[in-house]
Amino acid sequence: MAVQLSPDQEHARQAILSALSEGTPVSVLVGPAGSGKTTLLRTLLSDLTRDVTLLCPTGKAAARLTEVT
Repeated sequence: MAVQLSPDQEHARQAILSALSEGTPVSVLVGPAGSGKTTLLRTLLSDLTRDVTLLCPTGKAAARLTEVT
């Protein structure tokens, strides 16, 4: 089942993909709890054909990221 991104999530996805294609080495994805960062990240990772490094500012965020990737 395909995930349907919100308009804001789709805008962020396109901005990150565009930045990566232009050679920008770092993108930062931020937002409040429940805003869809994890859903967006899962979708974004499935779109990428290159290796990426994911970083988190807290242990809780890192644990969550580990669960979903």
